[in-house]
Formats: sequence, structure tokens, C-alpha cells
Amino acid sequence: MKKVIKWNIVGFLLFLLFVPILKLEKSYLIHLWSLSIYFLTGISLGKKFEFSQYFILLPLNLIISIIALLSNPQLFPLIFPLVNIYSVLGFLFGVNSVMKNLKLVTLYSFLLIILSIYLNKIFIPNFSFNKAILDPSKYPNPKNIEISNLDNKTIFDSDREKHILILNFTFVGCTQCVIKNPYLENIYSKLKLTKKIRVIDVYLESKNSPVEIKSYLQKHPTQLEIAYDKNNQLATIFNYDGAPHEVILTKDLKVVRIMSGFNSDLKEEYLKNTIQLINSLE
Repeated sequence: MKKVIKWNIVGFLLFLLFVPILKLEKSYLIHLWSLSIYFLTGISLGKKFEFSQYFILLPLNLIISIIALLSNPQLFPLIFPLVNIYSVLGFLFGVNSVMKNLKLVTLYSFLLIILSIYLNKIFIPNFSFNKAILDPSKYPNPKNIEISNLDNKTIFDSDREKHILILNFTFVGCTQCVIKNPYLENIYSKLKLTKKIRVIDVYLESKNSPVEIKSYLQKHPTQLEIAYDKNNQLATIFNYDGAPHEVILTKDLKVVRIMSGFNSDLKEEYLKNTIQLINSLE
């Protein structure tokens, strides 16, 4: 087991090294740690690995992933079932030449994969959507909001305009944000004729410069309005802790929903819930 511990520590340190390089959010650390346990354990153990240890490690890491989700829904990506598959492949690659009961190993691994997919599709999506919605009463309702674009021109001033706002905090390279944007565009297209609403992607100055954002948008065009949060002022007001971070405000700037993270497995529930919420607002 010393070899297991050694390789997991090495893997975790490597992930820590690449977090600033890849501009990963801090919330991904737990999940990256789980991935390192799955994959590096399997490919590093070889002949010294005992079958009984495998029976403990795989469900243990399944539990770690679930705990990570309970801590923060952003930690639950779409590739969760694939993590189990990687684990199985890595393990079989390491021990196939010496394992006497390979059929039992394969069956056991297959059952865990099915369990993972079941949790993904049935239990966890229903839980994680509600978990992702933060308590809006804990966030102050701003007295006024002024939003500027990438050229520092004001595109919204609450003192002069009254709109329902969906602010979606994002940055260049945010994978979940790319997945989420088509659903925000869908919401806007369904509501723009009946509701006075604006849906705005808010890019953070702490993450990207206007030049970087413009270059990115040329490759990833969007129908949403684009804003630039200079000095992260809006992000600070709404306690931004990782993208995508969504804030819905009434025309009177009352916060009615703050949602952290996005899972496309929840897209139908997200669309239905958001449209119902907007339609309930005056």
C-alpha cells in the first residue's frame, strides 16, 4: 500500500502544479484528487496489488466523489461514470497477468460502473440542482448597478432602466460555461417577447483582459450580451466563488436566485425552473 500512497501523493502534487497553469477553479481540487486515486493507483500497482485492496479502493473513491458533490455541485462533471471505467481499465492493465479471478474483478467493476451511472442519472441530478441554488436572502440587494462592456461603455444602468437581469459570471476557458450558454440563449429567446429581460455574460477582470475575451468570442460567438466586471466589483457583491455563477435580479434589483455551477444532465430541470421563475416576476 506504500506504493499506492506514494503515487497518489505524486498525482495530487502534479494536479496542484497545473491548477494555476490551466486556470482551474479551486473547487476542482477534490475531484482532481479523486481522478488521481482512480487512475494512478490502477497503473502503478502491478503484481504487488492484492485483490482485497481493490475491493476497498474503488467504492472508497466512489464515496469520495459523492462527498465532493455534497460539498459543491461544481465538482460533479459529466465524465463521472467514465472515471470508474478508467479505474477498471487501469487496474486490469496493471494486474491482468497475475490475477487469478479476473472474471470476478470484471463483474465487480461493471456493477460499480452501473451504480455510478444510476447515481448520475437518478439521484444526484435531482439533489445537485437544489444544492446548486444558494440562499438569496444571504446576499444584499444592491441599491444600483452599472454594467459596462469590453470597451468600458455602459450597457446597463439601473437608475435609468428597469429590466429583469440574469447575470452569468464567466471567464475564458470555463468548460461548464460553454456548456451552459446555449441554455441561457434558449431562455432568452423564449422570454424576450413577453418579458423585459436581459441576459448578460459577465467576464471577470481578474481572469481575462478585454483583448483575450474578444479573441475568445470570435471563436465562440454568443447571442448573449457581454459585460466586463472591472475590479470584480459585481463578483464581490454576489460572492462569486467559481464559474458559472448565475444571479437573477428583479427590476427592483432584488436577488431572487443565485446558482453556482452547471450540470448539463440537469438541462431540462434548469430550463423549466428558470423560465417558471422569470415568468413569475413582474
